Amino acid sequence: MLAVALMAACSRPPAGVGELVVAGIDLPDRELAAHLADIIESNRAMPTAAAMRGRLGMAYDVNGLPDAALASYAQAAELDGDDFRWPYFSARLLAQAGRWREALAALDQALAIDADYAPAWLWRGSWLVQAQRPAEALAAFEEAERLGAEAEARFGRGLAWLAQGNAAAAVPALQAFAASTNHPFAHRMLGRALLAIGREDEARLALARGRAPEAFNWPDPRAAERRSHMRGYAAFASAQALSAEGEPARALAVFERLRGIYPTGRPAPRLKSALGWRSVRCLAHGSVYTNPHGDSARSCRNRCQTATE
Repeated sequence: MLAVALMAACSRPPAGVGELVVAGIDLPDRELAAHLADIIESNRAMPTAAAMRGRLGMAYDVNGLPDAALASYAQAAELDGDDFRWPYFSARLLAQAGRWREALAALDQALAIDADYAPAWLWRGSWLVQAQRPAEALAAFEEAERLGAEAEARFGRGLAWLAQGNAAAAVPALQAFAASTNHPFAHRMLGRALLAIGREDEARLALARGRAPEAFNWPDPRAAERRSHMRGYAAFASAQALSAEGEPARALAVFERLRGIYPTGRPAPRLKSALGWRSVRCLAHGSVYTNPHGDSARSCRNRCQTATE
């Protein structure tokens, strides 16, 4: 009887963790719903496992269920308060919603666990700029630079100087990053700084180069861990590997399956961002190798062009 009681106690999460968050199991995308249901069942089997609760949070996060993700991350943090990922991923989600104060509070919790992760300081600086606290942002970017993110930190300082109204100081930092990355966001920020100091012709050129509405993200290996739970991610990674291994026909079969998930030719924004969808050109190449004049090759070329526009 005592053994049964002990087992029952061990199967329950600690007080304060709350009920398991169940979401997404009735989605029209049955494959995604089944994926989420599997992780939910694993959590029911291991209700005290912080890593499993965090895995559920990641699945919710990257598949467009932010409220469920935030609740699950909070539960994972309750189960294991020493894991940097759960407050950090929460901070990223809160920032995506423009909740800067809450994002910064969650990020501070993560930094209290691991203060040596440079991307966290880069995000701190970015969010402080958004929260109109550029002086604090400069300090965060200086810390990121100390931890090795030199080029990114210099760009961040340019953003902070621009927010302070010091466009003259911002231009060299923004210019260097725009030249090295060619990212539209960097060109847009450079254009604004150039415009502020009266260099209108250069500003117009930079703003033209920054027209593409491509999201900007700092390099962030820990955040990339979430991708494995993204709808379509594993299949696309498999297709890339098959293409690299000289198996174009098999790669194209996987790609066709992905086309069933994204029939319009454009993957969900999160998947496109995470996978670098431009690399689907390798699949078009595979089709050309298989039958360079066939319908499949022409079809894949058209689809790849659509996906990379």
